[in-house]
Amino acid sequence: MSNRFNRTSIYALNKKDPDAVVYPTADGKQVRVTCDDFPSEADFLAFKAWSDENFHEEENLEHRESNHTLSMDDLSEAALAVPADDVVMIRRQEQAEKRRKEKELVIQMKDKLTDIQFRRAEQLVFNVWRARMGKRGEHRRILSASFLQKTARFKLGKRGPAPRSV
Repeated sequence: MSNRFNRTSIYALNKKDPDAVVYPTADGKQVRVTCDDFPSEADFLAFKAWSDENFHEEENLEHRESNHTLSMDDLSEAALAVPADDVVMIRRQEQAEKRRKEKELVIQMKDKLTDIQFRRAEQLVFNVWRARMGKRGEHRRILSASFLQKTARFKLGKRGPAPRSV
């Protein structure tokens, strides 16, 4: 069985010594205030009760803080890494360019497919997306241009684009 007594805890030191109030000085030395240092035993007991309660509250606060604190040594370097501003800007530009190309591709797809073919392809993409993302509760409509492109190639084959209905 391990010894759970924390020798540096002011609360534990005071609890262990009921005949004195123990507190550390600024340089780390421990000072003991006993009943002899007070005018009466009643004054000492009142001060002892107050200090024990105060030290107990501080101990509880320290435990709450330490229970919700993670040491930097326990974290991986990847968790502490923050991308540079230029890297973030480049990623944003790349994402914007990708969205722009996808929109252009969707417009090209609309020109090559009939309205019914496009709606079917769009519905197929949406159903696949909903099956994948529905598990996480995300329900917004996203049109995957790359999937539409594959669908259009399959539908068009070597025959060329389907005639557009007017």
